[in-house]
Amino acid sequence: MRKRNIITKAQMKTKYPNQWLLIDDYDVDNSTSLTKGRVIAHSKDRDEIHLAIRRVKGNLCIHYTGKLPEDTGVLFSV
Repeated sequence: MRKRNIITKAQMKTKYPNQWLLIDDYDVDNSTSLTKGRVIAHSKDRDEIHLAIRRVKGNLCIHYTGKLPEDTGVLFSV
């Protein structure tokens, strides 16, 4: 499988509008906001990303490129 390039958060928003992303090789800024990373899975369905995370090992990040739905909570795990 070909390894994808690292792209910025702005590029992710343009390339994958209103989608959930599974990202590795990511960087965050001082406020822990995503700045860039490698998109390894993407979908408009959040459940598909939760299934994809089971197939991948490593330090991963989930990011949504649109406005989060009202009923969505955010959990940080260390």
